[in-house]
Amino acid sequence: METPAGVLDALDARVRDLVRRDRLDPQVQGALVRSLVETVVREHDQLSLTGRVAALADPQAMVAELMARVAGFGLLQPYLDDPSVEEVWINEPSQVFVARAGRHELTTTVLTSAQVDELVERMLKASGRRGTSRFLSKMIAIALARQPSRFLSPTDEAGTPLPGRELRAQTPCGSSDLRSTLET
Repeated sequence: METPAGVLDALDARVRDLVRRDRLDPQVQGALVRSLVETVVREHDQLSLTGRVAALADPQAMVAELMARVAGFGLLQPYLDDPSVEEVWINEPSQVFVARAGRHELTTTVLTSAQVDELVERMLKASGRRGTSRFLSKMIAIALARQPSRFLSPTDEAGTPLPGRELRAQTPCGSSDLRSTLET
């Protein structure tokens, strides 16, 4: 059974409304956001028993997807959580690459420009800074010059990798890693 299209977006909107209502910061108050997400998914799942809404194929997968969308790095989160991924980069929204065991792979992940902009904003927020994606690229380049074991390849606003930077990591990098990297 597959969850019907639109259900994820509806649940995402509901969670975001609750996050705004409760004035939560998803990147700081992840446990509270997870509790909201679990409640929204559980309520939807129970309501599906009445036939008023579509059933979820996998409620736990829905919780993970909603957490990635609301409190993580969206469609990139599975790569950030995967210890076999050494590098992640975006050449353009429709070209997201990863490196595993030194081999580059084009993923099936396709982003929109709006999703890339949202990811940039989240990375800026995680770093405690605000600015443009060009600013973020420069900050990441500076941080990675200090700690090259982190793996965010800086790109310009068009998504083109900045010259002279090939970045690899031995460990995965999440939002807290990015924050500590940019603070040094």
